[in-house]
Parts: sequence; structure tokens; C-alpha cells
Amino acid sequence: MEKFLEALRGLLADGDGVALATVVARSGSAPRDAGARMLVGRSGRLWGTVGGGLVEHEAELLAMETLRSGTSALREFCLRAEGLERIGMVCGGDVTLAVQYLPGGAAGPLAATDAALRCLRAGGDGWLVSRLSTAEAGDLSFLEKEAAEIRFSALRQQAADEVLFEAEGKPWFAQRLIRSGAVYLFGGGHVARELAPLLARLDFCFMVLDDRAEFAVPADFPGAKGVLCADFGHILDAVAPGSGDYAVVMTRGHLFDLEVQKQLLTTPVGYIGVMGSRKKKEFVFERLREAGFSDRALSRIVTPVGLPLGGETPAEIALSVAAQLVQLRAERKGRVWKREEGENMR
Repeated sequence: MEKFLEALRGLLADGDGVALATVVARSGSAPRDAGARMLVGRSGRLWGTVGGGLVEHEAELLAMETLRSGTSALREFCLRAEGLERIGMVCGGDVTLAVQYLPGGAAGPLAATDAALRCLRAGGDGWLVSRLSTAEAGDLSFLEKEAAEIRFSALRQQAADEVLFEAEGKPWFAQRLIRSGAVYLFGGGHVARELAPLLARLDFCFMVLDDRAEFAVPADFPGAKGVLCADFGHILDAVAPGSGDYAVVMTRGHLFDLEVQKQLLTTPVGYIGVMGSRKKKEFVFERLREAGFSDRALSRIVTPVGLPLGGETPAEIALSVAAQLVQLRAERKGRVWKREEGENMR
């Protein structure tokens, strides 16, 4: 979300009009879920994707038309067998796509992106709201949670992060500003350095902690929100992982891992992944039991960390860790991978 807002703000500030394409509804196994966005300028696609293939091609053509007309559009795409001749894709679902024309330098959208970025970076709660009128330029606004729920009853006690609804006689689309849980990397060694660019590319907010100054160099971790040199025996003096966050422990030794895990188990952090072998796990778990932690508490720890891809190099291990974090994030958003059918399903 932050990257999208930064890209949109930059384009609007440059003064050129931009077309914002958004998947506002999805059924079945369409390529992208509601909330997927793409920015299109007069030269073509500038940022993001709404699913690729012919749907995205059609979306670009529609975006070009909105840039010429100065109006917006709302269109449904059928990706089922009966829609094959029209769109050329059979994914077994349907997509509703909104394409909004946002004039360059427009005060409303610029103010909305600024407010949304401030809220997101401060860890606040709010909604980015679009009025999906097709006869005029697009509308984009940001409302903090309380204000949004006062104005739109559809957003009160809303569990979904993306909502297509009707209000004031028109269709609207709202997307909650939720920063994906932060990832805390404890240890700045070879695997962490391979993992950092993957996390940045996958839109995770992450921080790196190491107790050695030469391993806590910001330049080595592109995209990190923070790189700290901190005592592993007192990590909670430096960070405060919450229930929506992820902790990945990959320090330089068993005893440092042990100290970090002792402290993490006293926090509500939602995921604790630890790099290491079965022998290392047995050693650390025995010491944790001696420190008073129950088997139930130890069940919170995932070790070895990452999906079992079979890799051994730092880059391969980093890939397995990143894959597991993506899987966990998808599960939190209600997505499930159906292996037998080879498709992403909600």
C-alpha cells in the first residue's frame, strides 16, 4: 500500500493526469483479488498490475480512453468458459474493474494520498475511499476509521479489508490502510542480507537487529525501515513486536538465539521462526524448558524457519523464509492455496 501511495502521489505532483485501475470485486479464481491496483499514464502502464494477460491489456486500453475523455469507467470481465471468445481467458471467475481518471495536481487526490501516507507510517487505521462515478473524473479521499464509519454505515465493524458498496445513490470502493505485519530480523548475517531485498520486493516492512556494528549497516539492507545495533540480551529495549508481526531469528550462535527466543516468548508476536538444525532445536528447547517455558509456549516457535524447498545456500534459505512469510500473510487475509486445483482461492 505504501509503495502504491508513493507512486500515485509522485505522478499527481508531477502534474500529469493518471488513470488508476483497481480490482473492486472478484469471484472464483480470477488472477488478482480486490484491491489490486495499476497506474497508467499516457505512455502506458507506470506501476502495479491487475492480473496480467488480456485482462490487463484491456485495462490499459480502458485507462487510455479515460485519459483521453477525462471520465472514469466501471467494467466487468467474465473469465469463465462463456467469456472465452470475448476476453480469451478461462480462470473460472469474474473481475469488476474500476478505472478512474485523476487529474494531475488535483488537490483532493493529493491531499488523500498525503493523509493516507501519514496514517500508514504512524500505524493508524483508516480507509482510502473512491466514488466510482463513470461520468466524471475520479474521486479519491482518505478517512480515518471513526470518520469513515460515521459517513458510511457499510464500513462499521467491517472485517474485510476491501469493500464494494453503495451509498448516496452511487457505487463506492473502500480499501483499509493496513500495513502488513512488520518483520524483525534478529541477526544481520549472510541469510539476512539475502532476505532483505526479497522482503522489500514483497512489500514487507522490516527491521534488522544485530549486536555487532559491522553487521548493522543500513546500506547492506535495502528497504529496511530500521537497522539497529542492539544487545541480543535486551532486544525489548529496542523493539516491541506485536501480535501482527513476525520475528525471524538467525543470530550467529545457539546462546544468542536462546536469549532472543526467551524474550520473544514473553511478547504477543504472531510468528517466531528460528534458523537451525534439529540438534540446535533440541539444545535450545531444553534450555527454554529449564527457564520455565511450557511445551505449549514452545509450540509458538517454528524451526527450522521457512518452507521446505530443499535449498542450502543463503539465497535459497532466504527464499524459503520469504515464501513462508508470504504464506502466513495470505492466510491472515483469508486466502488459501488449493494445490489439487492449482489456484488461489478466497
